[in-house]
Parts: sequence; structure tokens; C-alpha cells
Amino acid sequence: MHTILVATDFSASAKNASEYAIDLAKHLHTSVELVHAFDVPFTFSDSGMQYIDIEEIEKNTQESLVAEVERLKELNPSVEVTFQSCIGRIIDCINDISSRIKPCLIVFGMSGENDSFLWGSTAVTALRSFDVPVLIVPKNAKWAGVQHLCYAVNYQKVNENTPFHYIKEWAKLFSGQLTVFNVHKVDEYAEPPANLKEALKDMNPRYESWESDNFEIGMQNFLSANNFDWLVIIPQKHGFFDRLRHNSRSRQITKVSSIPVLSFYEK
Repeated sequence: MHTILVATDFSASAKNASEYAIDLAKHLHTSVELVHAFDVPFTFSDSGMQYIDIEEIEKNTQESLVAEVERLKELNPSVEVTFQSCIGRIIDCINDISSRIKPCLIVFGMSGENDSFLWGSTAVTALRSFDVPVLIVPKNAKWAGVQHLCYAVNYQKVNENTPFHYIKEWAKLFSGQLTVFNVHKVDEYAEPPANLKEALKDMNPRYESWESDNFEIGMQNFLSANNFDWLVIIPQKHGFFDRLRHNSRSRQITKVSSIPVLSFYEK
């Protein structure tokens, strides 16, 4: 497999995501590249707007990245770790790097309210911004292998563009058990569609469907009742993760944010 890109701003959540990525890279026999993005700050004075010395910013950034690489290598010397930095938004920077090196995975940290990679902003934006898989790692998540994946899906939105090949590829990388989970409303048809069952038949998945008028509560209850290592999703417009971003109930879905979320791009 190719390199794993890891976004970092040196916050606690980003450092934890980097540590998780290092352990994952060891399992996958791949390398890790840290990516840091920064803006050029400016100040206002009586004489007008003044930019802060960009060379000083770049120097400090390089020193921080070197220190972080050294820290990660001490944790896991067998994994190759490199870094890049750029000016601009982290999403744009990773998109540019991704188009050139074709990573196998992009990792973001999912933090609490006081860190900069917020679940409702950068991390959620990342879920739909890249055409390669994205892994969102919660602040307190630690690598312990991946034995059981939960694919959360809306049966009514499965179509010919659903990237089943990604789901199968990543489940096979860990020889993991796959559970396919759907929340349906009362009296709603809940049988897995034929194209879904056909695409995943060689994975022998377990199908679960819970009845609830509220997708978020149904998912929370299901995940709380089971022990999964990763939650797998395929973001769609006007779907669950849009509601997480704008709905105050997102704060209540603690179980969803306690395990890593693996997102696949749908064309």
C-alpha cells in the first residue's frame, strides 16, 4: 500500500491521531507523511497592515515537524515518517499532495471543543473532500487492531456508485468481521437490497436493522450495545453527518465519536 497522510496542527488530538496512524502503518507495512498547513498572520498598526515574517513561521513549523517526527520514530522505529508543510487551508494542502502521491489513507484527529480539528468543522469537511479513504481518529482512541467493522448504511440510498470495493478491501486487510447496520422508521421496508447483498456476499456480513424514528438515537443505541473497532460510512448530501454538524444532538452521540470513523468517497 501507499503512504498514509496525517494532518497535524500539533494539538493533543492531532498527536494522538499521528500515534494511531503509526501503529496502523506498521500493520499495513506502509509509511506515514505528516502534513501541516498554516496561514500568514498579519497585525494592524497605526501605519497599516503588517505581515509577520513568513521565514520565521516556516522555521518554527519545520522545527515542530522535525520534533514530531522524532517523537513518532521513538514510538515505532520501524515505520518511515516524513513531513510536508504548506501555506493555506489543510484541506486544500492535502488535496494537492494527494493528487501527486496517491496515498492509501488520510488521517485526521477528532478533538474536543478546545482543539482546532473540530468534529463539526474540519473533520466533517474532510469526510467529503477527498477521493481516497479518510480515517477520523477520536482524541482518546488507541490502536488495538481492527477485528470488527460496522458499516452504517441507508438501504434506500445504495446505488451503482456505492464503493463496495473499498469496504471489502479494508475489511480484508484486517481479516475483520463486517456488520452492516441500517436504521429504519416504523413500518418502513428494512430488507437489505439485492445489490448490497450481492456485492458483499463473499464477506459473509452480519445484517442488523434497528427500528427508530431518529437515525442518530438508533445508531447511538446500536453502537452502545456492540463492541466495534471502526465505524464505516459513505457520506451523502443531506445525510446523517450533515445533521451532526448542525444539530446540537451531536454532543449526545458520545459512542459514535469514541471509535474511529472510516469514510469512503462516493462518485
